Amino acid sequence: VKKLIGCLLVFVLIIGLFNFFPALKNPKDFYIDAKAESGFASEIEDEGVYYIKNQHSKLYLDIANNSTSSGAGLLQYGYSGYPNQQFKVNKYSDSTGTYYTFTPMNCAYLTSPKVLEVLGNSSANDAIVQTGTKGVSTNQKFRIISTGNGDNSFVIKTGSSSYSKCITVSGASKNSGAKIIQYSYYNHGTDDNDHWYFEKTPVFNGTYYLKNQRSGKYLDIQ
Repeated sequence: VKKLIGCLLVFVLIIGLFNFFPALKNPKDFYIDAKAESGFASEIEDEGVYYIKNQHSKLYLDIANNSTSSGAGLLQYGYSGYPNQQFKVNKYSDSTGTYYTFTPMNCAYLTSPKVLEVLGNSSANDAIVQTGTKGVSTNQKFRIISTGNGDNSFVIKTGSSSYSKCITVSGASKNSGAKIIQYSYYNHGTDDNDHWYFEKTPVFNGTYYLKNQRSGKYLDIQ
């Protein structure tokens, strides 16, 4: 009986600890609570990590449901600061010139990292932009080109279209949850859903608070 009571007390203690420290329920769900540096980047740094903000809607690129699976849709959403809104930009070159890949930071450290891609390597308008396992496919290559409007905005052109088309917000929507697609590029000035701002995060270059996604609480040393 004493052993049974002792076991029950230990069990109750463990349950109590998990309830008192809700972050322990999801030990992998911590993220770096790092606001973007002030202002928009005028140049894109190799291996820089950015929030990418649409000029027209003022919303941010976002991986749907914080998914780490291939085929997760790319959307626009209000700022959250979560890793599924942070994108690592890597610069490469091939026979056609310089190109970039975009790695969502919630997918960066998987056994099989994911990057952005145009579905099916399509060159058509309205092709969906999603995540896919990192490779060397043309549909995972993008060019980041200044709009030349003097406001530090950029257009992101797609390799699948031979860099003739760009990623944009479907229907020029200003709503959270709107899909990101490939479409013919039109420069409509300084309020354009084809244009994007890059807000550099200070990730990996400073001191941070670590915040649990589920509990909303921060790591603390007792």
